Amino acid sequence: MSALTDVPAAGDICQLVDEVWSTFLGAPSGPYQVAAVSELPGPVLSCQVGISGSWNGTLTLSLTAAGALEAAAAMFGLVPDELAPSDLEDAVGELGNIVAGNIKSCLPEPSALSLPAVSRDPQPPAGQPRLELTLAWDAHLLQITLTETTPALKVGA
Repeated sequence: MSALTDVPAAGDICQLVDEVWSTFLGAPSGPYQVAAVSELPGPVLSCQVGISGSWNGTLTLSLTAAGALEAAAAMFGLVPDELAPSDLEDAVGELGNIVAGNIKSCLPEPSALSLPAVSRDPQPPAGQPRLELTLAWDAHLLQITLTETTPALKVGA
């Protein structure tokens, strides 16, 4: 990264996601990049995590409901029928938080993360999209977006 506003490259993010999926979901091979789609099919669960510091923006991780179900089952060691809707939200929130933490570690310090916010009706964050990836994992699609925002001005600065 050559400037403070640079974000990790798509290949670096794919590698981070692969490591997260193999470590936390036991996936033998992690998600791989595919052609972008404008919208994931069917119901979607999204996690948004704010990143603030030398780079300001939001990571959005979105999975199809079926992908969230499979991820939650793998994460919690349960069969899908044993999962409550809140388990899917917890899994998507945790995956989003872990991916955001890995991205934060690639950014110049200081940087901080917000708490993850999970939604079944995701709204895109305000700002300029800097990176948009569509990945495939098993038979599921997921999307990762990094949206850059302008930091709030400090009063009296």
